[in-house]
Amino acid sequence: MPDRLSQMRRRKLVAAIGAGGISGIAGCLSGDNEGDGDGSDGDTASEGTDSTNGGGSTEGDGTVKVAWIYISPVGDLGFAAAHERARNALEEEHDWIETNSSEEVAPPDIESTLRNYASQGYDAVFSTSVEYQDAVVTVAEDNPDMAFNQLLSTVTEDNVGSYYVRNYQSRFLQGVAAGMVTESDTIGFVASFPIPVTLRMINAYALGARLVNPEATTLVRFTSAWFAPQDASQAAQSMIDEGADVLTTIMDSTATVKTANDNGVWGGGAFVSQANAGGENYLASAIINWNEFYEPELETVRNDSFEGDWYWGGMNDGIVALDEWGPSVPQEVKDRVEEEKQNIIDNDHYVWKDSKFSGWNDERLFNEMSSYVEGVEGEVPS
Repeated sequence: MPDRLSQMRRRKLVAAIGAGGISGIAGCLSGDNEGDGDGSDGDTASEGTDSTNGGGSTEGDGTVKVAWIYISPVGDLGFAAAHERARNALEEEHDWIETNSSEEVAPPDIESTLRNYASQGYDAVFSTSVEYQDAVVTVAEDNPDMAFNQLLSTVTEDNVGSYYVRNYQSRFLQGVAAGMVTESDTIGFVASFPIPVTLRMINAYALGARLVNPEATTLVRFTSAWFAPQDASQAAQSMIDEGADVLTTIMDSTATVKTANDNGVWGGGAFVSQANAGGENYLASAIINWNEFYEPELETVRNDSFEGDWYWGGMNDGIVALDEWGPSVPQEVKDRVEEEKQNIIDNDHYVWKDSKFSGWNDERLFNEMSSYVEGVEGEVPS
């Protein structure tokens, strides 16, 4: 097993990028009034629901008590579900980890939720919506012995770290596959909001397709939501009607993959495998293996060596990947994707090497991407 903790520390920024650099990300991966996806129309849970595993830890027994907080319901398939699967796996695999989670925590309620965990003697908290950031910093100041990690942020303090993943890398590989299987040279991306985290994925998808198919054009439809199955399905259908025969999505449901399968075109999903919705036309999903971050991070809490770093892990950490291929994907596609995967593992920035973003450092890639690469139709909405 690679030394994942060392890999993370090699990625520590000498100077924090600064919270001001995430302008435009507020609300990212935070859901909307409809909640997150579960592979259908979304299950709902009561507001602020806790899902507790295990009782209180005994002081000094080496147990780490850790909580995850979600702005949306967990469901079965989606962004929160990917974190929840990681949480459950950690507790099952390690007797020194006791976990809890709170879902559907609205931003006005986050500070009280954090303080409640602090009052119960929790050692660590993972905050999974950037809308929670200000409250995390405030509560962390009052609880210097707790470790906090904030998703999709760049803020770092002595006891506050930030984390996200280079999922543009897996999107690039999705694009390579899309560019090889398309017969119309038109592929599509159902997106949420035109913000840097989303634009990175769209651009990487287009670059992967163009690498193997210079004629490939990527269509994009924004839904202005993270979970909106009907809107996602309509967006997917509109691109299919325009000739797209391969689709992917960042939406927190399987609506895009289902619509692709219903129309007999290729479809790929996000966050967790959506193979069950894709049928014979399933390509692959861009998944996130969150425990490649969570497990070593909790080990630092256990060993009293936690540092407030900024983590942006990638394919060479094993944290981003494609899931298993669909049943009809040609072997030559699998082989070419594997070849490109190794190139990414060898160089985090390989995706951007021949693009307008070539030479951009991590700070600019994370904060400043605001336009499309060649091969994406139209312009980024203002």
